[in-house]
Amino acid sequence: MTHAATIADDRLEAALDLPGARRSLRVAVGHLNVSLPDSVSERELLGSLLNIQPFSTERVCVREFLNEAELETLSDLVTSGAVSYDQLADAASLHLPSGHETRRWLDDRKGL
Repeated sequence: MTHAATIADDRLEAALDLPGARRSLRVAVGHLNVSLPDSVSERELLGSLLNIQPFSTERVCVREFLNEAELETLSDLVTSGAVSYDQLADAASLHLPSGHETRRWLDDRKGL
């Protein structure tokens, strides 16, 4: 494992260990896996949102998550410290069309 991979893995583990992060991710993944043909784990979703474990183009979990997630779920993930509004907004800019409600909502929260 490279030094960069070790740092990324440590960052992911630290985010998963934050109080409330697992609960928030469990809710998010539970909702998301209803829509996906192949289930994703809490670690896979968070790694993708943090751009630590990017998925191939066949895996649409980030797009589907951002498209379907309730705003409260996104807020819970940020409040837990697992991700920031900036990170979610960056992911939304890659995966959602510019007029999408969730993308606009996250853009409004950048820097918070």
